Amino acid sequence: MTTTTPIIVLDLRTVQDHFPGIGRYTFHLAQALVEAAPTWRFTLLTQAQGANTRFDVTGLARRPNVTLHAVSQAIFSPQEQITLPRDLPPGDLVHFPTTSSPISAGAGRSSRSTTSSPTCTRPTCPPRFTASSLRSPPAWPWPARRTS
Repeated sequence: MTTTTPIIVLDLRTVQDHFPGIGRYTFHLAQALVEAAPTWRFTLLTQAQGANTRFDVTGLARRPNVTLHAVSQAIFSPQEQITLPRDLPPGDLVHFPTTSSPISAGAGRSSRSTTSSPTCTRPTCPPRFTASSLRSPPAWPWPARRTS
């Protein structure tokens, strides 16, 4: 039986000083995945325009299972929707850590899956559901709204 090595593409364009929260999450996610799956291949999308003085992305690239892939499309830009999909490197899975991901990132590549991490930072959004929160009702930090 022949197995193929999975290729995971991770969008690290938020790993820059302008995005301290999601940038930290994304860097540590990439670091943990690279360490947890040493036989998998990881391609990390980077963007040269954003200043990054906090995280050693090039240090991740020194690992044998990591490749950096620079893209020119800025996050949250029209070019992200228009030209990024065709500039994505080959991979079995593409993960965008924000809700801003190209709509057609998987188009034309039938074996590729795309994921994004939907987050909610507005005070009107409910808290995330986790295994522990499903055991008991969520504690809402704001008053419930009546629908009638």
